[in-house]
Amino acid sequence: MISILIVGLDNAGKSSLVAHSKPMPQEGIIEIPPTLGFSIEEITMPRGERGIVYDVSGAGRYRQMWDHFVGEVSGVVYVIDSTDKERLTVVKQTIHEFLKHPLLRKKPVVFLANKQDLPNALAKDQLKRLLALDAKYISSPFSVKHSKGTTGMGFNDALTFIETNQRNKLIFNS
Repeated sequence: MISILIVGLDNAGKSSLVAHSKPMPQEGIIEIPPTLGFSIEEITMPRGERGIVYDVSGAGRYRQMWDHFVGEVSGVVYVIDSTDKERLTVVKQTIHEFLKHPLLRKKPVVFLANKQDLPNALAKDQLKRLLALDAKYISSPFSVKHSKGTTGMGFNDALTFIETNQRNKLIFNS
């Protein structure tokens, strides 16, 4: 089973993206409340395998919880609110501090430039430059993709990247 950690600052759209990977209710419209602490969701990965998503709150008081999940997951999806220009410095600092975690090395990380359907969203290439999302600073396999939390667009691409790039766990012979 593949396990995914989805993180990002509060109001980035993490829970909305996860919600679109599950069957929609009959009425087709869902309201997603902010995650307090964390939630665990079972999903079907793009290749049909069962997956678990740890959706951890991005509010300041909960960010230290991110580290507790890193050792248990196959990869990370980091969701960025492309419209939140005022907090780009906080996003950059949070990303680069998080990426220093020793258990995160070599695990695939996908950065989703979310809310691309909004007119004031920064383009993916702008975010890559402003947040220093390049191999010079990131030792893990990574990708930066567009996403839309309102439709779930981009989340399956992120999951596919993680499925493709996850490392086999070491097996120690006794």
